[in-house]
Amino acid sequence: KPELLEKHDLLSDRHRVIELNALSDKGSYSLAALVKTLDKSKGVAIITEGLMNYLNPEEARGVWRRIAREGKKFSHGTYLADAYLLKGNRSLPSIIMGTVLSVFVRGRMFVHFETLGHGIETMHVAGFKQAKLHAPRDWFNKKSEKSSTNRVLLLEATT
Repeated sequence: KPELLEKHDLLSDRHRVIELNALSDKGSYSLAALVKTLDKSKGVAIITEGLMNYLNPEEARGVWRRIAREGKKFSHGTYLADAYLLKGNRSLPSIIMGTVLSVFVRGRMFVHFETLGHGIETMHVAGFKQAKLHAPRDWFNKKSEKSSTNRVLLLEATT
């Protein structure tokens, strides 16, 4: 991703892609170490697109707690991620796709939220002030008949 963003001249002092260890509380690659280098009077957005489903529930809760804790150090903190609900992902095609992905990445895939309410409550427990799960199709006032467009949600949580 950094190479693609750089190629299109999309990186700047306001938009950086940083390598870090989301599972670490301490050390030079921790989120806490990165936050020390940023201006707390400004807002911060943290995005974990494509990451959380590879983490087991305990690891995921730890990452969310770290993001909420560090986000509170800024004038405004926003966390964005792709999210899935177990409720909507039990169809045979979803199970097959999850199995194929698990084999490809040589590890288990996890769906962390049973329902919308469970997802929001999980974010509150992690330390976020507000949380919403958005269905992208709703932004376009369209109901898609394709089940694949109804599975992925956008998680937005603020500190």
